This record gives sequence, C-alpha cells and structure tokens, in this order.
Amino acid sequence: MAPKRNNIIPNCHFHKDWQRYVRTWFNQPARKQRRRNKRQTKARQVAPRPLGKLRPIVRCPTFKNMSPAPRTSLTGVWWCLLCPLRCECEVDLKVVHMLAKPQEIALAQQMKGVVMPHIPKAKKEKARGISKRQKKYSCFNALRRERAVARTWGMRAKKAKEAAEDAAVTGKK
Repeated sequence: MAPKRNNIIPNCHFHKDWQRYVRTWFNQPARKQRRRNKRQTKARQVAPRPLGKLRPIVRCPTFKNMSPAPRTSLTGVWWCLLCPLRCECEVDLKVVHMLAKPQEIALAQQMKGVVMPHIPKAKKEKARGISKRQKKYSCFNALRRERAVARTWGMRAKKAKEAAEDAAVTGKK
C-alpha cells in the first residue's frame, strides 16, 4: 500500500539475494544458430519439396480479405501447377475448394527462381581421441585472458613507449 499521512518515508532495503532471481539469456544466440542448422538439415532431407505449405500469390482486392487469412479459390490453377509433381499427399496442401474465376486464374502467378539450393554433403570426419593439450585447455581461462589483454593493452603500450623513450634518453647521455 502507498504511505499515508505524516510518517517516515520508508527506505526499501533490499536484503534479498536478488541475483538468484535474475534470468539470463546468454544461450540465445546459440539457440538461434541451433534452430537455423536444424532448418537447413530438414531442408536437405526433404530436398525437392518445400519446408512449408505451398500457397499461390493472391492479391486480394480489400484489406478485409487480407487481414485474417487470405482465402484461395484457385483449385484449378493449383492442379495445373502441381500436375507434374503428383505429390499432393506429401506436400500438405490446404486449398479452399471454390470455383476458380477466369480473372483469378489470369492473376495467378507461379513463384520463380531457385526454390532451394543444392548443397553437397560434407565428408564426415572419423572419431579421434582427445589430446592432453585439448584436455588441459580451459575456455573460461582463455576468455578471461583475452578480456584482460583487451582491457590493458593501452596501458601496456604506454609503458612500453615510455620505457623506449627512457632508454633512448639514457643511451644518448
């Protein structure tokens, strides 16, 4: 409740260990990479087929028809486009079965360009043992070392420059 009347203003002393309750998201970029790799492997596995559902380009005349979900009434056009494939059971097609109008058939377009690039599979490496050097390596220590170098490089460069100038001065005298 809010403080009322002429009392002491309460000072909030946060003695709770608030660091325990803070949620960090340091794994977010790694998750992004993992999802991207999974999508790519899935695309390679279902090679000629697309990952998502096939939908035609339909330019609806009004905003009302665009907003919730664009309705497609191009069943005949779909069949013409997919006749050579004959894989309607594999590709999950959801088409509203309505009568296709000639104007809509004239407006229908087939997507052009490369559907999915073919990437040849890389050769798998054989399993190998972990060397002593790899066992000894600590990622945490390496990161700490690099941070320290990045933090102190200016100071070290300045000291080296002063030492060189002192050596030059004492060498001349």
